[in-house]
Amino acid sequence: MYNIVICEDNKEQIEIILNYLKRIFENIDYNYNINIFNSAEEMLEKNIDDVDIFLLDIKMKKINGMEAAKNIRSRGINSEIIFLTGLIEYAKDGYKVRAYRYILKPIKFDEFQESILNCIEEINKNKRNYFLIDQNGKIEKIKIDLIKYIEINRKELIIHLVDKNIICFWKSIEEFDEKLENYGFFRVHKSFLVNMMYIDLITKDTVFIGEDKVPVSKYRIKDLKQNFTRFIGRKI
Repeated sequence: MYNIVICEDNKEQIEIILNYLKRIFENIDYNYNINIFNSAEEMLEKNIDDVDIFLLDIKMKKINGMEAAKNIRSRGINSEIIFLTGLIEYAKDGYKVRAYRYILKPIKFDEFQESILNCIEEINKNKRNYFLIDQNGKIEKIKIDLIKYIEINRKELIIHLVDKNIICFWKSIEEFDEKLENYGFFRVHKSFLVNMMYIDLITKDTVFIGEDKVPVSKYRIKDLKQNFTRFIGRKI
C-alpha cells in the first residue's frame, strides 16, 4: 500500500492528478491510498508520518508548498516530495528540502508517470530494510538488520533488537514470518522466529544468539541446519 498526499488548491488540477494516478496504478497493479488537502495548513494538522509521496502545489495562499516541505522535513519525515508548479524559479530552493522532482504545470502525463514510478522504485528500495509497527496510534520504524529474533509469549509479541526489546500486543508471529521470509529469518519453533545472521551456535534443540538461548523444534532442526548452511554460504 502506497500512501499519497495531494496538497493542491485548484480543483481542476486535483482531478487531473487523480486521473493520472488511477491510470498509473492500474498498470502496475499496486494498492494505493490518497488523501487530498486544499491547503498546507490543513495537511500539516494531520498525522502524515506514514505518507510515501507528497504532491505539493508550491503556490498556495497562506503556507506555500516550499514552507510545507520544510515543515515536513523538520519532523524527520523522509518521504518523497514532488512539487507541482508553474513557477520554475522555485526550483533552486528544492535541494534544501530534498525534493525528488519538480513537475511544471500544465502537468503532462508521461512526465508525471515517470516521476511517480521512479518514486515507487526508491520507496521499495527503502522498504526492503525496515518495516513499521503501529501500536495504539504510535508508529515506530524497525530496521530489519537489527532484529535478532522474535518470540510470542501468550498475548505479547517481543521483538528482540540489538539494543532493546519492543513488546507488541495482538500481533501474530505468522504475520512477521511472512514479512521476513526473504530476509534470512527462519521459524525455529512455533513461538520463535530468528535472524540467521545472529546465530552463533546450533545444537540439537537450541539456537544460541549471543547469550540468549532459543529453543528449536525437533521437527525443524534439519531444515534449520540446511537453511543456515545455505545462508552462511551466500554470506562468505
